[in-house]
Amino acid sequence: MSLSGFEKTLFAIDTICKNNSIPYALIGGLSAVVHQIPRTTQDIDITLLVDIQQIREIGEIILTEFTPLKDDPLGFFEKFFVLPVYYEKTKIRVDFSAGLSGFDNNVIKRSQRVNFGKIEISLCSVEDLIIYKLVASRLQDLADIEALFKIHHQNLNRNYLFKIAKGFVEVERSDIVDKLENYFSKFH
Repeated sequence: MSLSGFEKTLFAIDTICKNNSIPYALIGGLSAVVHQIPRTTQDIDITLLVDIQQIREIGEIILTEFTPLKDDPLGFFEKFFVLPVYYEKTKIRVDFSAGLSGFDNNVIKRSQRVNFGKIEISLCSVEDLIIYKLVASRLQDLADIEALFKIHHQNLNRNYLFKIAKGFVEVERSDIVDKLENYFSKFH
């Protein structure tokens, strides 16, 4: 079976996570591609369901298959909750994020197993991807949100989106609710 670089890298991620009982979800730009958004991306973003006490252990497991991009990768993972690595066989960068928040936990629990080319992966929902992208709010993220709304607006779980967005008001991110309202107004 001939696999693309992304398929090979995602297969390695899925295998290491399944073999070590680490729940995960694909998020970020490649997730947008799987959700039918025509765009390019250079890397893979993964959120892992971990407890803070497990960060070093999970990092050690990941480093058995992936090459670190930082001098002290485990220290970096413990401090910033992101482990930037690349897969030696494909040279594709992967950012593993420690999903420590209730939102991250929910994203992973709501993720679905889907086909990506010739392999199967755990993919975050469209709604959760929209929330991640609203939080980041970089130009590419806003373009992705617009494209996601164009394709999926009739099937979005509006109640879920606003419930999660309103939770970010508590951390002084009321702009997330405002942006979400604007997108729903635009695509009604």
